[in-house]
Amino acid sequence: MAALALCRRPETRTIFRVPAYTVSMDTLQLVAVTAREALAECERAAAELESPPEAWRRRWVAIVTLLGTVIDVLKRVDAERGDAALRQAVSDRWDEVKRREPARGAPRPRDIYWGFIDYERTQTVHLFTINAAREAPIRRRVPQVTVIARPGTGGRVFGPIVRKYLTSAMTGGPYKNRKPIDLVAEAITWLRTYLDDVDREAAKARESRGR
Repeated sequence: MAALALCRRPETRTIFRVPAYTVSMDTLQLVAVTAREALAECERAAAELESPPEAWRRRWVAIVTLLGTVIDVLKRVDAERGDAALRQAVSDRWDEVKRREPARGAPRPRDIYWGFIDYERTQTVHLFTINAAREAPIRRRVPQVTVIARPGTGGRVFGPIVRKYLTSAMTGGPYKNRKPIDLVAEAITWLRTYLDDVDREAAKARESRGR
């Protein structure tokens, strides 16, 4: 929000960079700022996924909802506030994604957007179907271990040792049996690249228009 407040100042200073292009302060409000705020929340939520089973389900609901919000915010907030270059870049990039959308009623593909980001948000928000679970601790036995204390005193035998491991996995959907945290990381990377592409194309259009 502080960055948006700065946009109202009349001077032009470079404070935000996109690959190969510079966006000055007087055009900062045209960049995908709000969508990037939503993405930052996704990253913070992902860092909290390593939580006990009783809290894990709620955190999962939060993160799949946030992941599905990023592009909506880009289209409905940033594009509406932006200029023609940004709106066109947002529209063009979304059209590319829409071309991969599966037919209504068809199985979802292993596509990080249609098969995970959009699918899991729809399943969670509209159907309250949670396709991921963090299981109770798994108890595993490991072999006995002999420890030699001091020469001449013999050894002490410890074991079998029981160790606890927490596991998590997708329980349904196109990515069944994949680790949820890995899919979240892939989704965040994909969304960041998506926003970078939009900002880059919008900056290119402005640069061309200004020549």
